Amino acid sequence: MRRRTQACQLAPYAVYLMSRETAITDAMVDLLIETVHRNLEAHVAAFRPDKPSDLTQAVFPIGSTIRQKFGRS
Repeated sequence: MRRRTQACQLAPYAVYLMSRETAITDAMVDLLIETVHRNLEAHVAAFRPDKPSDLTQAVFPIGSTIRQKFGRS
C-alpha cells in the first residue's frame, strides 16, 4: 500500500478543523445571545417599570447620568 505525503494527509484534517471551528463559533454566539436575552428579560421583569425612564434605568445603568446630562426627568 502506497503512503501519501504528509501534506496530503494533513489537508483533510485541516478542512475538518476549519469546519469544527466554524461550528463551535456559531454555537458560542448562539449561547451568548441566549444568555444576554435571558438576563435582560429577568432584569427588566424584576424592575417592573412604571414609566419609560425606569425602563431606561433598568436596561442601561447609566440612565441617571444621561437624564442629568440632557435634563430629562
